[in-house]
Amino acid sequence: MKKIADKELRIKIINKNVTINRKSGYLTFDERGRNIGIVFMSDDKRTARYGGAEIMFFDKYEKEFGQWRIIKQNGQYLPFARLEKILSMENQYSCITDSRLR
Repeated sequence: MKKIADKELRIKIINKNVTINRKSGYLTFDERGRNIGIVFMSDDKRTARYGGAEIMFFDKYEKEFGQWRIIKQNGQYLPFARLEKILSMENQYSCITDSRLR
C-alpha cells in the first residue's frame, strides 16, 4: 500500500468544548475556515502519543486529511493538558502541525 504524504496543516482550535462519539474536545478549523474536526486527548496508553492533542477529522474530510492526526510541532507532541491551559486563557489557539505520512 502506497503511503500518502500530508503537508503541514495550519489549524485554529476554538475554546468550544464538544462531545462526539464519546470523545470530548475542541472544535478545529483549517486555514480556509472549514470546521474539519475536533481535537481531543489521545487515550491509548500503549503509545508514545498518550496524553497528546490529536485531531479526529469529520467523515467528509477523511479523504483529504485522513481519520486522525496527532498534533506535532517541531517533532514534539502537543500535550492536551497544555492545550487546555492555553484555551482556558485564550478563546483560540492557532498552530501549524508537522507534515506526516499515512
